[in-house]
Amino acid sequence: MTVLDRIIASLRGDADVWPADTDWHEVLTVAEHHGVTVMLANAVANDILRASARRSTERAFQLARQLRILVEELTASGIDVLPIKGPVLAVTAYGDPARRGVSGDLDLVVRPRDFERALACLLAIGYTRHEGAADEEHEHEQWESEAHLLPPAVPGTMVELHTDLIGNFHTAPVNLDAVLSRARTQMLFGVPIRVPAAEDLLLYLCLHGARHLWSRLVWVSDIDAVIRSESSLDWETLFARAAAIDATQRLALGVQLAHQLFHTPLPRLPSLLAARDRDQRRTIALFARRMADTSAGRHVPSLRVRFASELAVRETLAQRFTYLYKQLTPTPRDRAWLRLPRGMGWLHVVLRPLRLLTRYGEEYEKKK
Repeated sequence: MTVLDRIIASLRGDADVWPADTDWHEVLTVAEHHGVTVMLANAVANDILRASARRSTERAFQLARQLRILVEELTASGIDVLPIKGPVLAVTAYGDPARRGVSGDLDLVVRPRDFERALACLLAIGYTRHEGAADEEHEHEQWESEAHLLPPAVPGTMVELHTDLIGNFHTAPVNLDAVLSRARTQMLFGVPIRVPAAEDLLLYLCLHGARHLWSRLVWVSDIDAVIRSESSLDWETLFARAAAIDATQRLALGVQLAHQLFHTPLPRLPSLLAARDRDQRRTIALFARRMADTSAGRHVPSLRVRFASELAVRETLAQRFTYLYKQLTPTPRDRAWLRLPRGMGWLHVVLRPLRLLTRYGEEYEKKK
């Protein structure tokens, strides 16, 4: 068994999976790469894990307080805000704002018409916009409808302000007004905060995991936790919403991964059974490789693995064509990478594949 296999077994509640000569520093490193340190520390009695979990717990409560302030400020300005992931997901799925551990940032979703007001509100309380945080994954997005903001003081984390739930996955947009109308209220440190309905949350988590190629275990754990915590999930409605945006395969893949890794109980639905029978084993094996790379600290996949993974989670020819077209279309970063004389800009079309090879090849080697 690999270290990741043993971590998964421990999170499932399996006993006696750790040999006496276990290198707990290695275990901690792998758990941190996958974002499951706190959960593992709760499952395994080990001082090294517990010490790291204590630090992560303190940080999680700091972020929960930061989120509470953000929601209060935006709500006071008459802006409907929907926090995604982070402390709210921890409370909703795990029952504790610190139970999930610390996420990388705080994601807030507002209606497009409220974006400028929300941005002005956050700038007014000391946040600063920092679009330099964008990476290759975000470079095709419309920055007039998304913002990355740094907090005014430490401790704090970056805030990502969005106007949709999907991002740049080249998928039909989810009706945000409908999601907001179905949202529930969750108390966080005495403040009522909107959280997505269980079906909307589960669909989002599956789309998010697919977007990031299922490279971290915590994203599968989140799906398992939501399913187990929501006994009244309306699976038929959930698959109908996925079908409306051509995301049935990604939804099925997410819940099948949870079932395979965590033995998550699933209903016997035709949609799930059909999706499982359509080349799911090969796709799941592909993402198992991505998780193995993450365990080794290789967070950036090779170009071949990235393309194979990205195409595997796109279920229509239109989605695959759009992805390939976007990947091969020159971006502002390509033009900054190599400035060409006027009239020679067409060469960027030829050079774009070279830049992709250079970028992902170098980063993959660097992460090994």
